Amino acid sequence: MKADFGKRRAVVIGSGVGGAGISALLQRAGFDVLLLERNAYPGGKASTFEQDGFSYDTGVHYNAQGPNGPLALLNQRVQGDLQWRVKDPYARLVYGDKAIDLPQGMRSLKFRYEFATKILKVRPRNALGIFRAYRKIVGTRTEQDAEPYDHIPLKDFCDQYSDDKLFHGYISWFCMLGLCIPYTEASAGEFMLTMSNYVEKATVSYPKGGFKAIPEAYIKALERDGGRVIYENAVKRIVVKDGKAVGVEADRFYDADVVVSNAGIRKTLSLVGEENFPQEYVKRMKALKYSYSAVTIKYLLDKPVFSKPNIVHYDPATDLVAAYRDIEAGKVPADKDLTVWLSIPSNHDPDLAPPGKQLMLAFTMGGPPELKNAPLWDKILDRLDKKILSLHPEMEKHIIRRIKTTPKTSAEIAGRETGDIIGLAQRYDQVGGNKPSPATPVKNLYLVGCSAGGRGIGTEQAGDSALKVSERIVQDLATQRSKSRMESPIRVPRST
Repeated sequence: MKADFGKRRAVVIGSGVGGAGISALLQRAGFDVLLLERNAYPGGKASTFEQDGFSYDTGVHYNAQGPNGPLALLNQRVQGDLQWRVKDPYARLVYGDKAIDLPQGMRSLKFRYEFATKILKVRPRNALGIFRAYRKIVGTRTEQDAEPYDHIPLKDFCDQYSDDKLFHGYISWFCMLGLCIPYTEASAGEFMLTMSNYVEKATVSYPKGGFKAIPEAYIKALERDGGRVIYENAVKRIVVKDGKAVGVEADRFYDADVVVSNAGIRKTLSLVGEENFPQEYVKRMKALKYSYSAVTIKYLLDKPVFSKPNIVHYDPATDLVAAYRDIEAGKVPADKDLTVWLSIPSNHDPDLAPPGKQLMLAFTMGGPPELKNAPLWDKILDRLDKKILSLHPEMEKHIIRRIKTTPKTSAEIAGRETGDIIGLAQRYDQVGGNKPSPATPVKNLYLVGCSAGGRGIGTEQAGDSALKVSERIVQDLATQRSKSRMESPIRVPRST
């Protein structure tokens, strides 16, 4: 993708995975890149923090494709130093009174049979429909395969194959973990594509050094290739002249031929000024829905308690639709509806905890991302803590410290008005052709990250966006340059 742009200047706002990734890609493509970050550290919601010798992520993250996905491809293109840790089995699923190890890819017929009959307890009369649904899901290999299902709610897709409640419950649960919205709202095509990649690639994994290692690898590549990053330098305004982005105001004015925002759509509208966009565009962007939020507890343990890299608790009686409804009404979900995901990163990378100790991260949903829900989040955290200790009483006496985070934490880190987990919700009416274009109506102003341009789960969607949006920018500027040359007047030499 290397091109001669005469050192065209690109300013990138925000060092999340999408911002850090596209910065390194554009620098390598021939741009002179400046990355501006409001915090004193990189990564945004993919940051990692330290306390008492432990290194813990902002949220509870995992990569569905790891070394075979878009984050690794991006790392390869910029020649970064990102490394992955892959475990098989990658998780222990505790399902009511049953438990089963989840192998990478879950491909074997024996595993699928045992899972369907012993865990889900699928009735024989429902098995054929469920098998057909599964085959359709894992057969969705490309974006073109997913397109016919993009604008169908995931629940409606499941209804076409079976009304089995346990099947619906399991799909709803997996959708919550992957897309972080109810399956009544999620895009069937988006879910099918992410699930297919998860099964096909069979490399669910965790980055060595914690999730901050992902943006850090890209930033190292950026700086190695001559780009710059300035921390603690929040952008105050994106400057527009004659319908074109010409730079940004931060600690001073930085001129640019291209401005790329990893700050999210709403924040970008504010930085530019709504008057610089068509009003219909502003109206549509403001109407977009965002993924749900999450609450987390980081447990610092004085000894290893857990042997698995991940443990997921799911009650077959769980009604996630009812849980979402309770939270939206300001209620703490019933205990059976409170899904618990435990991640033990130090089982992947022992350096994330001091010798002889263990780091465990716990996650459950926090409901709508608006920050007015703060009082409810504290109640959910208390319920989550009590439930975890009831499920794993052996860990209580080994807890050194609990570090609790709410959607307000992630909003403050990202500098946004909402505490969503992912960003733009992967709803049936917001994906595919209905997803915002990375190229905004303001010329040479682009969006990157989970707001535009990518597909996938969480940070992988941001990495996919960086890959695609960087290619779009290179193509757009090459087209502009070619058009400019064609429109230049032909100079006829003056006769002597």
